[in-house]
Amino acid sequence: MKRVILANIFALGILFTSCSKDEGSSEPETQESTIVGTWFLTSLSEDGADEELSACQLMSNFVFDADGHLRDNDFYLDSQLGCINDGLPGTYIISGENITIQFFEETDPTVVVDMITYSFNINDNTLSLAESDDYILTYTKEE
Repeated sequence: MKRVILANIFALGILFTSCSKDEGSSEPETQESTIVGTWFLTSLSEDGADEELSACQLMSNFVFDADGHLRDNDFYLDSQLGCINDGLPGTYIISGENITIQFFEETDPTVVVDMITYSFNINDNTLSLAESDDYILTYTKEE
């Protein structure tokens, strides 16, 4: 009788351990999950012409968090002060093919400084943000 009970317990143990969740399967990535990370500016096109970007401007980046927050690190070259980061904290919301970004004052995150809606596309490690057909920013994801 003990052997039958032990055999049943052993069989149940095997059954429960073999029915664990398949770790190989995962849900497909969404644009919301794909955008998370650091994206560096690689090009800017205005009125159909590519703008020449300085090494300072190429340091510009967006850091998107999974919780809808971001950091805009917007670098520009000042003739007297050198390379300056004029970035701001913000939040983002993705809706279909659009991303709306709100920028806040550095010292008071309750004060909205600007709000921009871009059409956007992510293809592999390239992010394109278009404010209009005439103004397109392209970023590459840091791996």
